[in-house]
Amino acid sequence: MNKKIENFILIIFILIVMGSFFALSRYIIFIPKFKDLKNIKSESAALQNKQYNIWFLKNNWQYESINCLVEPFVESEIKNLATNWLNIMQDEELIKDKIILQSVIISGKIVYLSFDQNFLNYNSTEDNFNLISSLLRTFFEAGFKDYSVYFLVHHKHINDLLLDFSIPWPTSLFYLN
Repeated sequence: MNKKIENFILIIFILIVMGSFFALSRYIIFIPKFKDLKNIKSESAALQNKQYNIWFLKNNWQYESINCLVEPFVESEIKNLATNWLNIMQDEELIKDKIILQSVIISGKIVYLSFDQNFLNYNSTEDNFNLISSLLRTFFEAGFKDYSVYFLVHHKHINDLLLDFSIPWPTSLFYLN
């Protein structure tokens, strides 16, 4: 009987220790690590200030130059470009509503841009084509020459009667001098 009590106490003790270890391991594993100054300097050096031309078609091809602090990640660079492009299109009154780029996903050389609403004007197909062409030209001249872009609204293809958004639009196709 004494042996049974010792075994029972031992099992309870082991369970308490294992439960404590499990509870504390969640905090121990995820303790933030402090970086040394060399890593902090190399991370800030990785950020670069780049100048981009945001293209748009208003009577003829025009552009506005912008400076952006860019991370070394392609997704963030494309998101910065597209967000600045949207802002300039609104300033130039080529887009009526405030449009927000929800997400940028890149798979190889395919870019998926998902917006919170459709940015196309329903005035004419030519105006819509010019909007798409100006964003593609902005990407092309920013160095994304071999990329193709899907345009999405809430992660679904944009519906348009005359323009096909079920296929990706290549950035190099719409490069105009």
